[in-house]
Amino acid sequence: MGYRSIQFDLSEKGINQAIRELEQYKKEFMRKCNELIDEMTQQGVHVAKLFTASLVAFDTGYLQDNIEGFFDAESRVGFIRANCWYAVYVEYGTGIVGASKSHPNAAAHGWVYDVNSHGEKGWVYFSAHDGQCQFHHTKGQPSKPFMYSTYRDLQRQAKTIAASIFC
Repeated sequence: MGYRSIQFDLSEKGINQAIRELEQYKKEFMRKCNELIDEMTQQGVHVAKLFTASLVAFDTGYLQDNIEGFFDAESRVGFIRANCWYAVYVEYGTGIVGASKSHPNAAAHGWVYDVNSHGEKGWVYFSAHDGQCQFHHTKGQPSKPFMYSTYRDLQRQAKTIAASIFC
């Protein structure tokens, strides 16, 4: 959809024809913008799922299965979200371990690592996963920024994806 010239004469008929051609061009351009946003959203979901699949953490598949993408053509906005209650803890990390291996944008997003009085001592929590009731000790976990990594990957791919749609 590269550059396009519209030639017309300065008569009323010529100007009206140029307006129609511009309106048609605008419609086509907006359709392609929607296609781009939709494609970026779909690609983002795919990339985020790949990143979560590569995490070394104990994995139930729940996080990966609950990454969703939505494209709203009316507002021309694409959303990618991890619809999982613990996704934010995976993304940013927790405790003293997370604080020492923090998320690249933790401070900018107001994330605070809970190290309080337990700090190096860590804490104990109870888990009933797979019907097994167990106590676990942790000092936290490092950041595994799968959404931030998805964002960075989409930044790198944007020009190529746009070129495939607009050219």
